[in-house]
Parts: sequence; structure tokens; C-alpha cells
Amino acid sequence: MQGCSDGEFCEWTGTNYTGTFSVSHAASGVCFNGSNYTRSLQNRTHRYVQLWAGTDCTGFLGGVSSGESWPNSPIRFQSYRAI
Repeated sequence: MQGCSDGEFCEWTGTNYTGTFSVSHAASGVCFNGSNYTRSLQNRTHRYVQLWAGTDCTGFLGGVSSGESWPNSPIRFQSYRAI
């Protein structure tokens, strides 16, 4: 597994932190468009990260608390924003 460092929001295309890895520092209040291929994630941003169904943070789905890790994400999302 590629590591997710302090202050980062990390995504993997496979379950259990496998596949293609991408990372963001997820600045507070800024919407980031993802890929909809995320199957596992870690939130190390020290912020709550909102997950959105559509691009540009439209269609709120739920969120990931600081420190949470999801080895098999139950939510498919296309964008996210730390608050």
C-alpha cells in the first residue's frame, strides 16, 4: 500500500488500498473533482471531507471524518470538499 501522509486525502482505485493511488491536500472549502473510480480512501486532512455524487460538488452523498479509512468505500463519488 502506498502511504497517505498527515494532512492528505488519499484515494485508490482498488479495494484494500490497491490500484492507482492519488493524493490531495484538500484545502478547506475548495471543491476537487475526483474520478468516480475510488474504491478505498483515507482522510488524514484533520477536516471533515464531504463527498458529492456529481462534479463541482453537486449532489451531497455523505462524508468522511478526519482520521477515517475506508478499505472498501460504500460511496461512489465524483467530487469532494474539506470543511
